[in-house]
Amino acid sequence: TELTSQNDKGFSLIELLVVVLIIGVLAAIAIPIYLNSVATAEQNAEKGAAATAKAAFAAQVFDMESGVTGAPATLADAIAAAETEASTAGIKVSGSGSTADTVEFCASQDGSTTANAGFSSTGAACTYTP
Repeated sequence: TELTSQNDKGFSLIELLVVVLIIGVLAAIAIPIYLNSVATAEQNAEKGAAATAKAAFAAQVFDMESGVTGAPATLADAIAAAETEASTAGIKVSGSGSTADTVEFCASQDGSTTANAGFSSTGAACTYTP
């Protein structure tokens, strides 16, 4: 008959199931690795933003102490200028401290108005406070 004389074309159900199983195993391995890489990149971005704020603050203080025109008038102004300079889309930076030697900056991915975990200019974990 016609049906028995045709060559079989296509894949069997077993072959398709094996392919789906292999793809599933590969996805189960790759997705956690990808998510870990994303988290590490976010942490490094926070650390970089906090370090940038610390460097910007040092420059602001230098200008302030040198009497450069347009330099911040107070330590609080220097902190605010450094926060603005280091904050980027998605990363917000806050600084606090009473003297130039004790100022510390905290950067966080979440730019929300609530306190959340981030990294400080020393590389340690901190709580971002807007």
